[in-house]
Amino acid sequence: MKTLEEKIREQRNKLKKCPESDCGKYLSNIAILLLESNPVKSKKYSETALENAVKFKDKLGQAICLQLIGLSYYYQTNFLKGLEYLNKALLLAEKVENAKLVSSILNNQGIIYDNLGNYQRALDVYLRSLEIDRKNADQQYVAHSLLNIGELYHRKGNQLKAIEYFKESLSYYRECTDNDGISLALNNLLITSVLAQEEEILYLNELENRVDKIIKIDIKIMAYGTIALIYSKFSQYDKALLFINVCIELSNSQGSAFLIFSNRLKRVEIFLKDNMGYDVYEELMEIEKFLPEINSDFAKMGFIKVLIEYFVSKGNYIEAYHKQNEYHELSKKIFNEQELQRNLELESRIEIERQLLRNHGLEKINKTLDRLNNKLKKKNDKITNTYDTIQKISELGQKITSSLDSKTILRILYDSISSLIKCDYISVALLKDSLLTVDTFAAKTHTNSDFEINPEISTSISALVLKYRKSVIINNFDEYCSERNLNKSSFTDANNMHSCVFIPLKTVNRIVGVFSVQAFRKRAFSQNKVTMLEAISSYLAIALENSNAYKQLNDNQRQIIELERKNAVLAMAVTANHEINQPLMVVQGNMELLEYEIGEEYINPKVRKYLNDMNDSIKRISHILNKYKKIDKFSITNYSSLAKKINITED
Repeated sequence: MKTLEEKIREQRNKLKKCPESDCGKYLSNIAILLLESNPVKSKKYSETALENAVKFKDKLGQAICLQLIGLSYYYQTNFLKGLEYLNKALLLAEKVENAKLVSSILNNQGIIYDNLGNYQRALDVYLRSLEIDRKNADQQYVAHSLLNIGELYHRKGNQLKAIEYFKESLSYYRECTDNDGISLALNNLLITSVLAQEEEILYLNELENRVDKIIKIDIKIMAYGTIALIYSKFSQYDKALLFINVCIELSNSQGSAFLIFSNRLKRVEIFLKDNMGYDVYEELMEIEKFLPEINSDFAKMGFIKVLIEYFVSKGNYIEAYHKQNEYHELSKKIFNEQELQRNLELESRIEIERQLLRNHGLEKINKTLDRLNNKLKKKNDKITNTYDTIQKISELGQKITSSLDSKTILRILYDSISSLIKCDYISVALLKDSLLTVDTFAAKTHTNSDFEINPEISTSISALVLKYRKSVIINNFDEYCSERNLNKSSFTDANNMHSCVFIPLKTVNRIVGVFSVQAFRKRAFSQNKVTMLEAISSYLAIALENSNAYKQLNDNQRQIIELERKNAVLAMAVTANHEINQPLMVVQGNMELLEYEIGEEYINPKVRKYLNDMNDSIKRISHILNKYKKIDKFSITNYSSLAKKINITED
């Protein structure tokens, strides 16, 4: 795999041998290679390429070079200058009627508007680009435009809307079998889903399985970095370090200062989160050496932020305070132009609103007030409903935590959930001896069934929830499985539902099982319902933990009582042995002396029978006493209405 330097050297060698009319192409290629790591140098190559394109009247080449100059300004955070050159590039691209280049320029304009906070303008140019791509039936460009729109909503904080566009983008990338595009969409879906608290942990598995097949190194590095980030979020720092180290190796092979800098900085962040006492100061000083080569204020801000975390972790608050001030000053410098642009747009919007009021007068104001009143009424109704729901959840929590019997707890839970949420199945999987015992309640028929899952080998959702200690929320099971190329029937604990929520039952010390609610219909569980179920799961985990503790206490008490009974019997056996054995020996001795004194010839058969019966009884008593000495197992039964009998079990 060629490094960045090797690729640049190859383009320079071609530049030396090519005719003058082709110089612009190779100069542009070098500019593209340098764009992220050294935007200043990239701009110089783009300007030289532009001069060549102007000389040979190459309109398409001029548009490409103008776009590259605009992007170099963007990477230097000079957004307004970047837009100026992109606008020039767009005019030329439209003149030569190159739809792909027009779409590309529009997407880059959208990215800059997005960074300026002008989200509506960014969305407008993205949608225009998407319209061009759909018209040309270019699936890859359609997928790319959808991806950019998703990123726009992601930055706006509307994660659910972002997920919709990322999913649509993913389906287009799948249609054109673009593995790199699929991986890029999965990467964005994974990050956004976690932020939206949808906990789509299966995206992690698919991206992890696909990452080695990615062709473009920058996408591969991004994917490895995202996987590391998610494992770090799950507090699985060993795995996170493993993946970030791969990122660093790939960055080194590319020779990209920007990639090496950013990934080594991520590794330091993981070390600081792991809180294992590593002193990473020397590593930070090594990373700082890359800053002049990158020449990016954003990169410098990221580095200072990690330095602040390091000084705080070491208790050096004075140095952290100085770095915090440096961070704020740099922030003001970077966002000054953005703030200026936002202020101009705000003044423009205010003027438009004033004009509307002048044109529509009091009628417009009244309509606005009516609309606001309706919104306020809806909010009040929502608050009332929320309060009622909280009351019901609180009452349910009190009921289930007041019981110490697990069957009673589940019965209360099933009855209450059915009244709170419209669903078809409710399941509680309890973890015991490394197995999950699943108790499933059918809400309509009020019937129970149960089965066991081995989480070590199972592909069930419950097993995944246990592995990652995170919830899984699915509102369209068919779509969910189709997007990930999964077999729906493999999920043994999903009952072929269309919607389901699986939540780990966590206590302070451990996870005791998994709680799930499922429905036949699609989109059955809104975010409010998921929040409600998470609250119920907290009560349920505590109740089940209390039940387990109570059962263990009862078992211990029974063992103590059994031990005390055994000790009493043993004490009685020892006493009986001691008290009976001595007189028994006297009787046996006297019997032998009696026989000796009488003489065998004087003992008739009738007397002999009496003597033999007496000897047999003595032996029987001796045998019984020996049994008492070796008591191991025994039981107590009623001998009469007033007495008990001990039954000794012989091995």
